[in-house]
Amino acid sequence: MSEPTQWQLVQKVLIFGILTSLISSFGRADYNLPLFIFAAFLWEFQKFHTRIIYLLLFSFIIDFVYAVYWHNSWSRFKILDTKVDSLLHTTIMITALINMIVKIVVILLSAGNNNEVKRNLLPGAIKDNVINFITFKNTGDD
Repeated sequence: MSEPTQWQLVQKVLIFGILTSLISSFGRADYNLPLFIFAAFLWEFQKFHTRIIYLLLFSFIIDFVYAVYWHNSWSRFKILDTKVDSLLHTTIMITALINMIVKIVVILLSAGNNNEVKRNLLPGAIKDNVINFITFKNTGDD
């Protein structure tokens, strides 16, 4: 059997993200499941890699805020005194952290193998791309 390419490895990591998001969806409305499915299907098209990376980066920030802020808020409620609710909350927090790690792994693998993605992750390029997105300017890859 041949050695998997770097892009196939990224797709496998995204599929792992889908599986962990399925587990997380039992306890919360998790946007990571459709995000990882979307990313895994579009990963075949190299022109979308930068956009997928931006989506994963933005969603990583949302997950980080969720993990830091909401975990502390939910931990104060009496509802978590029951074993089932406490176990469910712990499972959701663990899968949220795993999803954050999956996103970082995909970003690092992509930046390591694609010079365009690496270039678009520089602070100046992020700023320019966000401005182009907000002002609906064509990014040239459509």
